[in-house]
Amino acid sequence: METTEEYDIMQQRVASRQQALRQMTDDLRWLLSQPLGSVTWTATKRDLLELVHWVWTQHSLLDDRGRPMTRSQLVGRAFTAVGLPIPTGVATIVAQIKDRLSERLSMLYRYEALAGEEHIINRFIQFNYHDTRRQDPSRTTFHVVRDDALGRSAGT
Repeated sequence: METTEEYDIMQQRVASRQQALRQMTDDLRWLLSQPLGSVTWTATKRDLLELVHWVWTQHSLLDDRGRPMTRSQLVGRAFTAVGLPIPTGVATIVAQIKDRLSERLSMLYRYEALAGEEHIINRFIQFNYHDTRRQDPSRTTFHVVRDDALGRSAGT
C-alpha cells in the first residue's frame, strides 16, 4: 500500500513540474514577442538564464525553419529582448546554477510554487510602457474616440 502512495506522490510531482515547464515556456515565448525596450528584466541574470535553459530542454520553441531553437538562439533572443548583454560561457553558468545548495532558489521551483497564478513572468519584469494596454490586455478596457461629427473612429 505504501508503494501506491509513493507512486501517487511522484505522479503529482511530475504533473506539477510539467505544468511549471509549460508556464515557463509560455512566459518565455511571450517575452520574446515583446518589442525591444518594452520590458526590463528585474530578477537576476542567472534567473533569466535558468528560465531559458529549462525552456530549451523542452524543445518547444521553434525557429523559422520549424526546428527547435538552440540554447544559444534562445539566450541571445531573451537577453536582447530585455536589453541585457548576452552572456558568454552559458554551459558553465548553467552547470553552476544546477549546483546551487538550495533547490528553492531555482526558477523551476518558484514556478511550481506559484502554480495557478496568472502572469508569473510579471514577478521578474518591469514594463517600460506608459500605455497599460500592452501590459495585461485581460485587465484593460479600450475606449473608441470619435474624431468628428460623422462618428468615424480616430485613425480610420
